[in-house]
Formats: sequence, C-alpha cells, structure tokens
Amino acid sequence: MDLARVLINFFRVESCGKCTPCRIGTKRAHDLLEGISRGKGTLEDLDSLQALSQELLELSNCGLGQTAGTPIKDMLAYFRAEVEAHIRLGICPVGVCPMHD
Repeated sequence: MDLARVLINFFRVESCGKCTPCRIGTKRAHDLLEGISRGKGTLEDLDSLQALSQELLELSNCGLGQTAGTPIKDMLAYFRAEVEAHIRLGICPVGVCPMHD
C-alpha cells in the first residue's frame, strides 16, 4: 500500500493539470490512500479507488494520467487483504504506515 501511495503522489505532483481526470483524480486517489494509511479509511474508499483507477486509464489525455491508475488497480488486485487490514483492523500489517497520526 505504501508504494501505491508514493507512486500516486508522484503522478499527482507531475501532472500538468491540463485534463481534469488526471488533475483531480490523482489528488483524490492520493487523499483516499492517505486516509486509509492513517487508519481513517472505509470500505467504500476501495470502491472509489477502483473507479478512479479506471477513469484515469480511460479519460486521461496522456500516458502519465493513463498510467496513474495502474498502482491502484494492482494494489487492489494483489494486496487487497493488506489494505482491508488498515480499514477493518486499524493496523498496518507491514508496519510502515503512520496509523492514527
């Protein structure tokens, strides 16, 4: 989860801001991942992240925006249990997230 959060932050910072899906989508995804990493996420956030990743892929004008959804999609596909532990149990299984700051 931490890697996805770092990558989304990179895409957010590097976005040129010309297209709305990339400008707003990467910020929203980053905010959701930050909340989850701090133990303040909900299961609905996972649905929002899934939708955002698909919208970034389909609606962004350039490769940066289109690629930005990949870390989210992969995180949910391969590490969903870890992300859900942040939400359901309030713990970071690998101990890198700033839980409850």
